[in-house]
Amino acid sequence: MNRLFIFLGDEFSVGIELTMTFDIKPRKSSGTIFSIQKPNMDFLALELRDGQLFLSVQNGGGEFMASYRPPNGEFSLCNGQWHSIEVVKDRFEASITVDGEEGIQGVSNNQAQTETNTNDPLYFGGVPDGEVHDGILENESFGGCIRNIVINGKSEPVVNKRRVGEVDLRSCPAN
Repeated sequence: MNRLFIFLGDEFSVGIELTMTFDIKPRKSSGTIFSIQKPNMDFLALELRDGQLFLSVQNGGGEFMASYRPPNGEFSLCNGQWHSIEVVKDRFEASITVDGEEGIQGVSNNQAQTETNTNDPLYFGGVPDGEVHDGILENESFGGCIRNIVINGKSEPVVNKRRVGEVDLRSCPAN
């Protein structure tokens, strides 16, 4: 399988709170948008699956999930337009907002566990061949474009980041 992804950090810590915003223009209805995982332990992953977004979180007390279902059906995010995404992980809660519309919030059953303990690579657009990340069911690369990544208020330009596969950082195809 041909994997395409960008490393946004080799030792990325999710911690207690995380806010991430970015824009996507999907061309496929399924694929990994980002993932970070401490092997066999805590993780945070956002996946586009059959046109819906799923944010999976593991703080050590069991996986919980936020989701967003487009009101106009499976392919409404794959409409050739840019969509603004906001992902928030706050202690034992998770949420996704798309173009200002909130999805279904996820809340952990174990609210004593508030920190997502990671110090591992943050992959955007997919994960390396041979790696299986918890919280991701489809395990395929994101097909489309991602721009304007901001993590906890800090812009993350991708120009100088390591990448695998033929990731084009200069343009985004119209279709």
